[in-house]
Amino acid sequence: MLRLLEGEIKLPFPPSPMTAEIEALMKTYGFDTYFALFWVQEKEGVITAAVSKVDSHVTVAAGEAFDAAELKEFLKIIGFSSLLGEKRVLKDLGFKISEKGFIMIYNPVNISKDVSRLQASEEPPYGKIYELLKRPRVFGGSIPAYDDWLCDVSARVRRGCAEVLWREIGGKCVSCGMLTFKSESAAVIGAVAVHEDFRGRGFACEIVRELCASGAAYGKPVFLTCRDDKINFYKKLDFEIWGEFSLCSGVNDE
Repeated sequence: MLRLLEGEIKLPFPPSPMTAEIEALMKTYGFDTYFALFWVQEKEGVITAAVSKVDSHVTVAAGEAFDAAELKEFLKIIGFSSLLGEKRVLKDLGFKISEKGFIMIYNPVNISKDVSRLQASEEPPYGKIYELLKRPRVFGGSIPAYDDWLCDVSARVRRGCAEVLWREIGGKCVSCGMLTFKSESAAVIGAVAVHEDFRGRGFACEIVRELCASGAAYGKPVFLTCRDDKINFYKKLDFEIWGEFSLCSGVNDE
């Protein structure tokens, strides 16, 4: 049975990027908005899966004993433009996979708890960061329109559910990265980017190391998701493969 949540909970699953995202979104948006909704699937009083839907993006986290058939029918009813989850979960749901990649976890020999040197006290220069992320050789057209992106990211930052790091040179944002989601379970690194004119100077490594230090300072596992071509880069920064993720697109979305 799936039920709509009316209050914040800690999900009873092992930490993962998906559990961190759902928990962070619950804290960010609460339970009184029309565009952010949260459900759990229960079996005999035990939570077996959780679902978040913010606008038309859906994220699923699930334990080993979730009811795939019931969850699939539910997701077809609520619809989505994109669906994110672990590979094992989306494979059981049977939707067509549009993208896939790896989940990596930070696992250093010695964990640094230094406070980030790049974390500024003032509000992040969101416009400059967005301009960097939007560049064709960075993320290009794969991120939302600026107003939508700004509302979402700044809301998470204000609620303590995300952090933004950046470096400026000559008034230009040349590198950035985020703890895109922070929850009681885990932290997730994302939106790591370096302007093409400033690559090869170690700025990407700097950003990732600072984000790892920030996440580790809270005693949380630190995850990220990446494609095959980035695995060796992150392995050099003390990450190891933890699992795989899948992304589906476009089912009955309103």
